[in-house]
Amino acid sequence: MRTGRLIGVLGIAALFPSIVGGVADLPRQLTVLTPSPLVGQKEPVQEARPTRPSKGCTLIMEPTGETESVSLRIGEGIDAYVTHVWGGMRWTCGTATMTADSAVRYDLERRVEMFGSVRYRDTIRTMDSRRLDFYEDDDRMIATGDVVLTRISSGSTLRGPRVTFLRAVSGIAERTAASGRPHMLLLPERGREGKPVDIDADSVDLAGESVAWAWGDVVIRRPDIEAEADSALFDMDAGRGVLYGSARARREGLEMEGDSLLLRFNEDELEEVRALGSGHALGDRFEVVAEEIKARLVANELDHVWAFGAGRSLAASEPYVLAADSIRFATTAGRLDTIVAVGQSAAVEIEEPDLSAGEPALGTNGGNWVSGDTIVVVFEGPSEDPAAGRKEDSEDAPAEPPEADQVIERLLAVGDARSFYTMVRDSTGAGAPSRNYLIGARIQVEFREGRAQRVMADRAIGIFLEPGLDEPDRQPAQESKPQQDSKRNGEEDTP
Repeated sequence: MRTGRLIGVLGIAALFPSIVGGVADLPRQLTVLTPSPLVGQKEPVQEARPTRPSKGCTLIMEPTGETESVSLRIGEGIDAYVTHVWGGMRWTCGTATMTADSAVRYDLERRVEMFGSVRYRDTIRTMDSRRLDFYEDDDRMIATGDVVLTRISSGSTLRGPRVTFLRAVSGIAERTAASGRPHMLLLPERGREGKPVDIDADSVDLAGESVAWAWGDVVIRRPDIEAEADSALFDMDAGRGVLYGSARARREGLEMEGDSLLLRFNEDELEEVRALGSGHALGDRFEVVAEEIKARLVANELDHVWAFGAGRSLAASEPYVLAADSIRFATTAGRLDTIVAVGQSAAVEIEEPDLSAGEPALGTNGGNWVSGDTIVVVFEGPSEDPAAGRKEDSEDAPAEPPEADQVIERLLAVGDARSFYTMVRDSTGAGAPSRNYLIGARIQVEFREGRAQRVMADRAIGIFLEPGLDEPDRQPAQESKPQQDSKRNGEEDTP
């Protein structure tokens, strides 16, 4: 080890040109040079004491190899130095340790710059980087160059080109900020079950260990959901995430969009996705547009979707478009079970529904329709035939048969109910459809294989029009007999 070596002005300028500056300016500023420490020195190298009292943590340096140092006095009469250290060293501050290949310490600024393979470690985390600036007054660090911040208890990581880290001190909470498109991997605490979460954003800000903000093209990935937004807020302790601006989320069987999206978790399981403002939801069997939409999950299965809020809610489920003040879809075992539309409700049959066109008018394209204060649509359940869908005893047979498309079983309108239906009846002998218009307190439409087969009404009046026969098909006139209204249990059955 070289000891007692003095480095001249020209040597300093050659080693640190960016710090020392031009040679002509040096003679009046550099007045003190210190030798390198001795090999095996037990006491840490003591640089000049700062000119003002410490407000935070004062770093203490220990050599880790053939360490050399040079101290440059700031100016005449000023007991403060700029100290350059190289050859490997360890810096300590309480339980925190930092190692680096070289460093520069600024007494007046109470700042240390570390270069090379920099590694920070305390009882909670580790951080690797190519450079680390430590500000002693407020225990603040700025790490740059391939930064990897790791939480020891879980293995969660934050990676990026620049990370600013404020250590927790008396009266100041821990805070971490990262810029330059960082990537976060959040893992559950060791020994606990949980799903990993990947987050990419232009910048992130973490308060403590549970609250995180993300800005700029935020992308979130979990095994059970993926989401995107302009910005996002996460509160892990509260089990909540909020996505702001052009927010989108998708999972198996459900996609949702809105001005904002609220995600709620219970014991790390996703249980609710809510769209706030210009909501849009798309499922395997439905599409919904409303000011607000709430999707509820139970045991990782979609349980119901509820559309409500200012303005009208619209929904499409083949072959109908529904409009109401609020609409609720309920599922059973992942299958669409019922739709309930409340408040000036209408269901209009449209061959190719387009919700972007707005609420359809009754009778659009001459199609069937039903309206009322409340509309309930019931879908057929799974087949109860044990032989239905049973695979053959063959090695090449699929594990499960493909699930058939669900079809409507019945449709019910209650309160100021009206309906218009066209149906082709074999008994008429004509190929043209009959037309049935009803007004009543309650109207029920029954379906077979997805087609309306029967319309029944309670306390109703209406018009039923039969198509006329073509001339060759006319039958001899029969003696007409007065028709009797078919009334059963207070209902009027209109064929």
